[in-house]
Amino acid sequence: APVVYCLGATASPLSATGTSLLWYTAASGGTGSTSAPTPSIATAGNTTYYVSQTVTTNGVACEGARAAIVVTVNTATATLGVAPVVYCLGATTSPLSATGTSLLWYTAATGVTGTATAPTPSTATAGNTT
Repeated sequence: APVVYCLGATASPLSATGTSLLWYTAASGGTGSTSAPTPSIATAGNTTYYVSQTVTTNGVACEGARAAIVVTVNTATATLGVAPVVYCLGATTSPLSATGTSLLWYTAATGVTGTATAPTPSTATAGNTT
């Protein structure tokens, strides 16, 4: 089954069921690794990894065909309908709103945790708030 991450998410090492697994970055050739790779989530797109298993029968080890595992890294492509909001000093305000699904609201561009509850702007002082 494909493995899907969002751009910048935390990735986990790939996994597969089998014995004596070997991991590859190509469908053929190369040297397999016994350590499962952790996909890079730094760039959007698809990356294919390959895994095989080795089965020993009557003292003979045979490596099977490589199975492909496709890792997809998606970017956030949602388009938000957001317009500037203007209030007069001291006016009564309402919670902000935006068009979209599963919205998260932040008080800074980075370094803070989002919340599903839309903030209500303060009109106690004049100026811009982002």
